[in-house]
Amino acid sequence: AKPQSESARTIVSRLIAGGIAGCAAKTVTAPLDRLKILLQAHHKQYANTSIYEGLLRIYRNEGFRGYYKGNGAQMLRVFPYAAVQFFAHDRYSKLLPYLAGQQSEVLRFMSGSLAGVTAVTMTYPLDLVRARLAFQVKTKYYNGIADCMRVIWTQEGPRGFYRGFVPTILGMVPYAGISFFVFGSIKRYLLQFEPLRKDDFRLYSPVVMVAGAAAGITAQSLSYPFDVVRRRMQIDRFHQSQYRSTLSTMMHIYHESGIVKGLFRGLSLNWIREVPQVAVAFTVHELMKDAFGLHDPHMSAHV
Repeated sequence: AKPQSESARTIVSRLIAGGIAGCAAKTVTAPLDRLKILLQAHHKQYANTSIYEGLLRIYRNEGFRGYYKGNGAQMLRVFPYAAVQFFAHDRYSKLLPYLAGQQSEVLRFMSGSLAGVTAVTMTYPLDLVRARLAFQVKTKYYNGIADCMRVIWTQEGPRGFYRGFVPTILGMVPYAGISFFVFGSIKRYLLQFEPLRKDDFRLYSPVVMVAGAAAGITAQSLSYPFDVVRRRMQIDRFHQSQYRSTLSTMMHIYHESGIVKGLFRGLSLNWIREVPQVAVAFTVHELMKDAFGLHDPHMSAHV
């Protein structure tokens, strides 16, 4: 059926629901996210540290606020990013089957991928600013979000805001596609079991968290090397332009540190981070849809 147009109020409600879900998820895992950036970019003060040692070192060096350094830029990015991603996924999930004349597993994957690409394209400069701020430890290159944006514009030009954009997109296609696809597949399967569901198209929150965690781990594991490349290119200001392209950066990391300690550096931390992050994101999004009355009984066939 042709996708139905929605009222402005419904559209705004969908955007708010997605934005709140994203902010809640990122706030829960912000300390692990900060440590992940320091490990991925091989910050000299965090070389060869365990997750516990790394978190302890952040506290000793910068206090509790150190766990949330760069989180202001993170929230500015995450709210519109998550809002657009969840909203776009809803739209693509209805539009693509309508255009193709049928639903399929490929279209479910494409809906997630396109949603992720749409969201990251619209919010990427803030992700880069957040990474630059989070990489600072004792030496301060930037005095906040506005100063960081000013310096990037002055020293690197408009293109500077999109350093690492290509590996981000290359990683986002499988990450968002797999994440939404796995979550939707698990949700459709579990809705068959009456004890796990509130009604024919809603699962209980703990069940949603389990489905979200499984989706996050699967998606992150398969797309992780692109995330490492992205971070290296984003903080390239500190490494004086060693990383000029996606391929050269990937090869540089491989020759420097290998596959496990280079391209998959920090993956175990990311698993610990990804489980609560994706679980919270999907769970809060489902709860927000309940609060705003946004659940579409027909969407259980599309998610």
